Amino acid sequence: MIAPIDLTWAPVQDSVLQFYKIYPSLGGKTFTPLATQRGDRTRFEDFLGASGKSASYKVSAVNSSYKESALSEAISGSTRAMSDDDLLTMVQEACFRYYWEAAHPNAGMAIEILPGQKSGCAGIVWIRNYGHCCGR
Repeated sequence: MIAPIDLTWAPVQDSVLQFYKIYPSLGGKTFTPLATQRGDRTRFEDFLGASGKSASYKVSAVNSSYKESALSEAISGSTRAMSDDDLLTMVQEACFRYYWEAAHPNAGMAIEILPGQKSGCAGIVWIRNYGHCCGR
């Protein structure tokens, strides 16, 4: 199993924030949009498919008028091979985050159960085709 690159960023404090746009670069020069993330989420995982691969990322914020902010400073990450213990830890942390960060604040219900939600898949919309998609 190969560990993904796990990105987190500080939330933008803007009442009209709609979503974040994630721009990766495998060479550090050209940053191309890969995905969007809902405005109430500040996390993204990228699976590069092989151990020892590096990528740089920039993030922008997009408001309800679809005006995009300037790109953030680039941050970099690398993939690595995971042991069984690493995999178990990653799954446990992801499950905890799923309910801690995304459950309804009063009822504690999981996000895909909430009526009226635009997405049951944490709001990630893939721009490039990786063989799977979670749409709005």
